[in-house]
Amino acid sequence: MTSTDEDVDLVGRGMVRRRIKMALLLAGASSSFGLTACTHSGANSAPTATPSEAVTQSPSAIATKPVVAGSTATTTRDCPVVPLAVVMPTIGQRLDHATVQASGGKTVGCEFYPITGGLADSENENLPTHGYPSARITISTYLSAESARQVLAIVSRAGRSPSLQSIDGLVAETYQTRFYPPDGDADWTCAFIKGSKLVTVYVAEASTQGQSIVMDLAKAFASHI
Repeated sequence: MTSTDEDVDLVGRGMVRRRIKMALLLAGASSSFGLTACTHSGANSAPTATPSEAVTQSPSAIATKPVVAGSTATTTRDCPVVPLAVVMPTIGQRLDHATVQASGGKTVGCEFYPITGGLADSENENLPTHGYPSARITISTYLSAESARQVLAIVSRAGRSPSLQSIDGLVAETYQTRFYPPDGDADWTCAFIKGSKLVTVYVAEASTQGQSIVMDLAKAFASHI
């Protein structure tokens, strides 16, 4: 082998050694980085949720405050949800007038008042007195149907004799609560959910017929909400 050939051979072998050394260095660095990254991730990073994982809220995390459109104004006029002529035979009480509660241009409630004075038969009619209504409807809007359902569960369980019902195919509950003071906590109430709205119907009726009466009144206007 000539001197020139020897020089070429030495140069070639030197380049090969440098390439091998560089490859080993890169492999070691890559391995060290991977180990460090893996250790850091396992020690400090929380698992990342995937789109397929279902996220559920506990009951305490569900919003239970109604959405308020503005101040509420009351006027004496016929209720746009259910007329006086329908309420009277349904609850079995003679009525004199209704008031309507509105907020943000929408009806949020109605109250129905009995006849008074000489027109009322105090001996044979069980009519509320002292300015109390015979029946009331309230319409509350929540952030979602889930929120409305949570509120329904809370208020119905706080009352007496809660019972799951269906009003016009909608989830509803009947229970006894305070409405007309002389009846204590025995007046019947029916509340049902329509979308994100919770509609509650109260009747000044504490007898065993009160449950069916309040459900009949709810059914009379549920389709108009």
